[in-house]
Amino acid sequence: MAEEYCGNMKTLLVMDKAREAHRVAAEFQCKVAKCLESTLASEELLDRARVVLAQYTASRGAIDDLKKIVSALLIADAIVAFNKALPASIDNLDAPTLAAVRAPLDAFAAKYPHAIPFALTIVAKHLKTPWQLMRLATKMAPGKGAAQIASTPYAASVSVVLDHLDDKRLGLQRALKSSRVSMAKDILAEIYVIEEALQVRIEGLGASEWGRRLDHLMAAVAADLQIEFQGLPPASITSSNRANVIRTRLRMECWRA
Repeated sequence: MAEEYCGNMKTLLVMDKAREAHRVAAEFQCKVAKCLESTLASEELLDRARVVLAQYTASRGAIDDLKKIVSALLIADAIVAFNKALPASIDNLDAPTLAAVRAPLDAFAAKYPHAIPFALTIVAKHLKTPWQLMRLATKMAPGKGAAQIASTPYAASVSVVLDHLDDKRLGLQRALKSSRVSMAKDILAEIYVIEEALQVRIEGLGASEWGRRLDHLMAAVAADLQIEFQGLPPASITSSNRANVIRTRLRMECWRA
């Protein structure tokens, strides 16, 4: 099936038949999704898949990740339609815009409750400030407590924001390793903004699973910064940037305390 698909796609692409290529790709995707769905529904086939996957990855979550991918493939058309129903760009997820986002999101969630994390991720892509996604949960909650927010239908938005923070952490790590100082500074500033937004908008965050994950991520950020500082010779810290270095160090120490 895969070999036939590749052959057909090569022909269509060479002939510049984009619309036909899109149709063939969609049909193949549907076939793959249904095939995987039947495989994952059988315990015998599932055990066999685990054995095969173990040869290529040490991740125990590989099967769970595969299940998530299949669930998204099976409702691909609905996800595309939801994406189109959202405002193209969202500068600020305030009250009026929040209502405009909630309408298609509520409709999608009612039909596909298992796919809410996918929908939230799509909403985040439309946001100019991705951490504002948490407002979908915080604005619905009866209070600011972590438990109250966790009880809302879109509580997963906080986890999506933490995923975004983790992406920023990895970006900071890459920027530091490649000595892209200006980029690292901008990313670090974003990280601190996201951390503060979480701390301010969720009371009792530290005692929650979200808080524990935030602690872990910020500890990793602090460790990366510490490694970078240790690698800098004293002479490289000039008077023009000494204040920024000291400020960052103090920020790290205040967070640790």
